[in-house]
Amino acid sequence: MDTTIADVVYKNFVDCVDNNIFLQSVFPSGLGDVLVGQFGLDEGSFSLNIHVLKQPDREIKKWGIWGVNYDVIVIKLLGSGVDDITIRNWQKLTAGPLLCWIRENRLFINCQSEGRFFQISCSGLIFQSGGTYIK
Repeated sequence: MDTTIADVVYKNFVDCVDNNIFLQSVFPSGLGDVLVGQFGLDEGSFSLNIHVLKQPDREIKKWGIWGVNYDVIVIKLLGSGVDDITIRNWQKLTAGPLLCWIRENRLFINCQSEGRFFQISCSGLIFQSGGTYIK
């Protein structure tokens, strides 16, 4: 459900991603706290890997069994139309909530925790693939 405050629309992060049918089926209740594991820029576009630490709401057979074959899910995303990027204390790798909102037709993505801050403004974000690993 969207919450509107002035000209800002806050959304479940999965709802902010295009091509999200798979993500909606695996995480209908949201992603929980995540790690922004990788971020890369390439001429106005960017790649973003989100490491989800929460057990998925439905089992994906090819991934195996949660806690046995994997306990982290990596969501690989591509974005376009980058405007502003703010990153502070990137080396402090801690999990935090991943927020998104739309203001003036721009998508804002934010993740912060324990002194670490990541925020980007872009025109859109699209799901590319998912993978797993065990930490």
